Amino acid sequence: MTITVLNSRQVIEQIGLVFPGNTGVAATPGCDINALSRVCLQSPTASQIFASLHCLEEEVKVAFVNGGDEIVGSLYDPATMTVIVRTDKKYKLSEYPGTVLMDSRVLLYHELGHAVQHLVIKNSEMLTGESNLKQDSLTRNETFIDYRGRAKVTLKKNSAFSFYHFDYYLEYNNLMLHEYKISRELGLPIRSKYDDIILVA
Repeated sequence: MTITVLNSRQVIEQIGLVFPGNTGVAATPGCDINALSRVCLQSPTASQIFASLHCLEEEVKVAFVNGGDEIVGSLYDPATMTVIVRTDKKYKLSEYPGTVLMDSRVLLYHELGHAVQHLVIKNSEMLTGESNLKQDSLTRNETFIDYRGRAKVTLKKNSAFSFYHFDYYLEYNNLMLHEYKISRELGLPIRSKYDDIILVA
């Protein structure tokens, strides 16, 4: 069918479906379909994701959210085929000294990548299993590359995500198929592990 960016009323309704009982949610002003398509001009991988979802019979909904309870975060909800991006929350890449934030374009297309996994790929063998984790070695040489003169530092493993029961195989597959490629194409720093980010705001 298409990709639909939800308006203010639709955002509130959709958040109510994904996070029942949530309060204080508002749509982020100024976010429309152009927020998605602009990235496609800079990233061939983002363009491929956008085109794949845009050609589906199903409708993929995108909600840019500002505010709400702490539980409301950026994610793809397969039950409602909705990508939620919490625009008022920022994430720091914990491997880098100083403050290097995750780019909002990468965050958006990371979640859209999950929609591709769910609706386009639909191959459980491709999305799960240790073989996907082994492919993560392709990023190891980049682990020590400086970003704008800032050398990476070694930190203890961040266990913040262990409480949320995310499927690591699914996440690493999304990193390799989508996020890493988009980050490279946009000239942005790369997190070498899924949980190498920290919520800072």
